[in-house]
Amino acid sequence: MFMRFTESADGARILLIDSGGLGMALADWAAPADGSADSSPDMTRLLRRARVSTLGVAGREAVTGFLLTGRDDAIRIWPPGPVGFLGGWGQGGWDQTEWGRRPEVVIRADPVSLSPSADQLILTSARIPELSAADSDTLLAYLNAGLETHAASLYRSDPYNWYLALADAPSGRWWAPGELEGQHVLEFMPSGPGCRPLNRLITEVQMMLHEHPINLHRSATGLPPLNSLWPWGWYADEQRPQPPALLARPQIEDDSGADAYAAGLAILANQVEAGIMDDSFSVAGSSGATEGVSSGVKNGATDRPTGDATPQFALVSPAPGESAAQFRGRVERDWCSPWLRDLRQGRIRRVCIATVAGDCAVVNRLDLFRFWRRGPRIEATG
Repeated sequence: MFMRFTESADGARILLIDSGGLGMALADWAAPADGSADSSPDMTRLLRRARVSTLGVAGREAVTGFLLTGRDDAIRIWPPGPVGFLGGWGQGGWDQTEWGRRPEVVIRADPVSLSPSADQLILTSARIPELSAADSDTLLAYLNAGLETHAASLYRSDPYNWYLALADAPSGRWWAPGELEGQHVLEFMPSGPGCRPLNRLITEVQMMLHEHPINLHRSATGLPPLNSLWPWGWYADEQRPQPPALLARPQIEDDSGADAYAAGLAILANQVEAGIMDDSFSVAGSSGATEGVSSGVKNGATDRPTGDATPQFALVSPAPGESAAQFRGRVERDWCSPWLRDLRQGRIRRVCIATVAGDCAVVNRLDLFRFWRRGPRIEATG
């Protein structure tokens, strides 16, 4: 998945990598010493010449918000629940989505795995491993049937990112599940105004999930069960922020399943140049449901145009069933090789490669020709 941006004043290119269940850190992208077939030579050349640092934020939405707005508190100002929902159904605008929901009553409710520990609960998996789109949709349909009495509905943008539409939005402090992984979480449950009905709803969801066949199968095969939802990502109070000032003018590609949060920020900033796909958001268990999100895999991507047509910001993640070697090869072919070529030829001035863990590597054009930097001299790739 990725979003395209037009050329910016400084010609920067930003690649955000969400390797998902593959668990690949930035250091893992360096080419293996044995020269095995899954190496990424152009990624390695960029990394060897780059200045590596940390962004000070972590998590897909937090890093996306930081890279697009320059603010480390972007997800607090423009929360991923309403903004991501808006991005998923972008045609309807801010006040009314095509499904008749006001985005401000939508929160994130991501599937997680909780484990009991004495009189506490530990959030053991903030991102459920090996959760297929089919299993995700089955669980969503099952839960939605049981939530009708709560006037609540669950939706997803991908198997791991779920949204919960409520009759009334909660308020108060919230924590993203990635911030709490491995911790006792009872003290972090929502406690602000309007949160008591939400907590009752989550308890009911836990009871519904307890002995669901999908979870029984996951437990039998050694996978953590999806036994709860973690609510987060709403407005902390009734005030609404000003639209974000994005660092570049975005254009969402017609043939991509654009990241919902990034798309929502673009819509709020009124910088969307192209419409979002009609099927960019899946609604399981609801009438008129659409299927899935584009994987972002492209055939013949070596023909991707460079220079002005190259995306300024790209968020890329593995397609369903894509191995680490295949994912590395796609990132190399679609992004790193064209960008390195453009950097060498002076079409762009800077490349930034970041991960959702908050690692960041920046290489400027002049870095390619500084022989004192470690690593071999970079040669032309095209």
